[in-house]
Amino acid sequence: MLEQLHRHLKYRNIFAEHSSKWRDPRAHLLSGMAWEAARDMGMNALGLPDNPRPMLGELAESADAAYRELAARLGDDTPPRWTRTANCTWPR
Repeated sequence: MLEQLHRHLKYRNIFAEHSSKWRDPRAHLLSGMAWEAARDMGMNALGLPDNPRPMLGELAESADAAYRELAARLGDDTPPRWTRTANCTWPR
């Protein structure tokens, strides 16, 4: 039992059922017929298409291109030069 408690604490998977702050947010998601009834209205309100696969594919390609560009520039990176300006205050 203690091992299970430790595992659930580690993955932040312990909730207080009647708490407004510490309850499981997944417990209040719509499912089944309630989700089907609200889906179109929710997707329209968020501006999302009925089939998200093409949109997700575009986002994945964009993220992949950004990571590849960053990786290509890492070898050329030089250490930053810190200069003090008149308006700059150094953290203490």
